[in-house]
Amino acid sequence: HITVIVPFLPLAEIDEQARAAIRQIVRAIEPFEVRFTHTARFPTVLYLDPEPADVFRTFTSAITATWPKLRPYAGSHKDPIPHLTVTTSRSGSLLRRVATAVEPLLPVSARVDAAQVYRFDGRRWTELEAFSLGSGADTQRA
Repeated sequence: HITVIVPFLPLAEIDEQARAAIRQIVRAIEPFEVRFTHTARFPTVLYLDPEPADVFRTFTSAITATWPKLRPYAGSHKDPIPHLTVTTSRSGSLLRRVATAVEPLLPVSARVDAAQVYRFDGRRWTELEAFSLGSGADTQRA
């Protein structure tokens, strides 16, 4: 997955009004193809760089415009970089070995046709709800 914003709203605030706002945001973005052609790194993260990346930034901007108190990564990154995490480690050599194993498998592409809201219970992430992208889409996926 590619994180659009974290942290999101507390579970108690994801009511029907919030769901309606999410639906409005995702309807404005038509389904699209994303392609991953190379790996990239943060200090302790190996990730795949999505192309196009701007559509993910559009999602983030729409969410922060709707809920101004939300800031990606609690405001710790002024301009967050959309990414698909492959692995995390403090070991640079491990990150290099994983990159060497992954890069021959690229490019990889996928169709993005929904956005999911996840909740974190302190131990694991679970999907709360999925919302189909685009103006012609169903309002939510089962």
